[in-house]
Amino acid sequence: MSTFDLLGDLSPSERTLTRILLRNAEMSETALYEAVSELAENKRMSRDEMKGALDVLVEKGWIFEVKAGGNTTYTISQKKR
Repeated sequence: MSTFDLLGDLSPSERTLTRILLRNAEMSETALYEAVSELAENKRMSRDEMKGALDVLVEKGWIFEVKAGGNTTYTISQKKR
């Protein structure tokens, strides 16, 4: 059992993106896709799959999405529970 097993019902794609974002303070959508593209083949996802997982993580409150100047960046939500 991993820590992520205790943190909710995240899909494998959502867990992968959360792990990447935990290692970085903030990432653009492009940087996230580049990081995903460098993962082992069984962890990689299409850009559409990544965007879908990001949308779910935003909806669940795990990450924040910031749109400014035509760019989108993501960061881990650090709200108190």
